[in-house]
Amino acid sequence: MSESLQLSSYSGFEGPEKKLEIDFKQVNDDGSTTWAQYPAPPSDKSQGLRGISIEKWRKLCSLVNCMILSSTSNEHFDSYVLSESSLFVYPQKFVMKTCGTTTLLACLECILEYGEECGLEVECCFYSRQKFIFPEKQRAPHTSFGAEVAFLNTHFVDGQGYALGEQTGDHWFLYHVDHSLGKPTVLRQDRTIELMMEDLDADVMKLFHLASHGPAPAATVDTDPRIEVARTAIRSLLPFDELFPGLLVDDHVFEPCGYSVNGLHNGAYMTVHVTPELAHSFVSFETNCTNLDPLLLLEWVTKRLKPGRVSLSVFADTAVGEGADARRILPIKVPGYRRRGRTHLELFPPRGHEDHSPYDVLFTTLVRARSLDMPAPAH
Repeated sequence: MSESLQLSSYSGFEGPEKKLEIDFKQVNDDGSTTWAQYPAPPSDKSQGLRGISIEKWRKLCSLVNCMILSSTSNEHFDSYVLSESSLFVYPQKFVMKTCGTTTLLACLECILEYGEECGLEVECCFYSRQKFIFPEKQRAPHTSFGAEVAFLNTHFVDGQGYALGEQTGDHWFLYHVDHSLGKPTVLRQDRTIELMMEDLDADVMKLFHLASHGPAPAATVDTDPRIEVARTAIRSLLPFDELFPGLLVDDHVFEPCGYSVNGLHNGAYMTVHVTPELAHSFVSFETNCTNLDPLLLLEWVTKRLKPGRVSLSVFADTAVGEGADARRILPIKVPGYRRRGRTHLELFPPRGHEDHSPYDVLFTTLVRARSLDMPAPAH
């Protein structure tokens, strides 16, 4: 193992991301409401939040302590690869996830102001994250989930916080605000699948270290040629077209290690982030593509990345896909893995307004079977 690979193995970078997602609605002059739609219809870049300038998105990112590395767009939404994860902007939806010690919630007031500038109001707000690996390194307001909830409650009077999973093991936090009273059921079609993986196969993770692709170039070289070698190897390992035919890809290979990719597939996004430190490896895979089978995705990812542990969250709107009852009893079986626990949560509307079905959330954790010599360590 090279010296640079050794150094990048134990720096203790926080892989698990924080995610802030806000759907906006527009109350029209005639009293009608234009709700956030999914699948997102085609739109031009001047519509809603897509009309916000790149300078303003850079300002928002500076509040979070990250920066925009690249951007890609299609006719539905805009995608930004960040120095710490991703940002997706639809006319009426904002999704931002950041890793490390970023201060994601510091941008909340800013994005609410951007929405107001576009004539938009909050329809729903969701904040979520997995447990931190290094919670002591986080900065306010991310020092604890209680602190995060307290901060969010300074902006919303009716939000609720939840913890799903094992208290002493893998668990996932969710904060939810619902201002979607009156939204037609037919428009409730959003679903997000998120995989959070730890203790990944060391040989696989070495592909994400530049030191594995040859010696470092001379200091006079502007661009490290190993970056393209690594990119080719990673895209061979993870052929996303198998899941999303025709996917528009924007990816970034980090120095000395790490990888981020955003994918645009019609109105759906896909994003993967790899923190390949050999002592604290973490990979996330997220998509809001509603016709992708969660079990197919689980099998596809575990076969290639070989995580020691993987947590799955499925956050779904009432009318999407298989439906809440089917998700409640979804048989989760992945070759070579066993389940450790499963939580199903229903999020009902504000009291006195239960005129539509709830959102529902599924969270489960799987570990490599002991027969594969991969025990489940506790962090």
